[in-house]
This record gives sequence, C-alpha cells and structure tokens, in this order.
Amino acid sequence: MQRYPQIILRGRIDVSEPGAAALEVGGSLIMFELAAPLPDSIAATWVEIRVEAATVSLWPFQV
Repeated sequence: MQRYPQIILRGRIDVSEPGAAALEVGGSLIMFELAAPLPDSIAATWVEIRVEAATVSLWPFQV
C-alpha cells in the first residue's frame, strides 16, 4: 500500500449551518461544504480531518 503525503487538521467542528461545517483551528475558521449531513451529535466536538495533500486547494474567501 502506497502512502501519500497528508494534510491533517484537528479542531472543534460546528455544524450549525445546513450543508456546511466550520472547523475552528487555532482561532481561525476553515469552512467546508458537506456532501452529506453530519450527525447532530458531532456538533462542537473535536475532530481530525485527513486528506491527501495533492487534492487540497486554498482559495481566499471573505466573510
């Protein structure tokens, strides 16, 4: 099995918006669009998200 470089994000997740989630990491928010709803029980819990580094893009977004 080949391992690929990963980006690992750890923080507290907020799922208060339908179809979206915000991950709080070090005082900053990382916004996610969700393909499927997350369970209500996950709100405000600490999570770890792992993704292959090659599949990540960073785009500025102003709230």
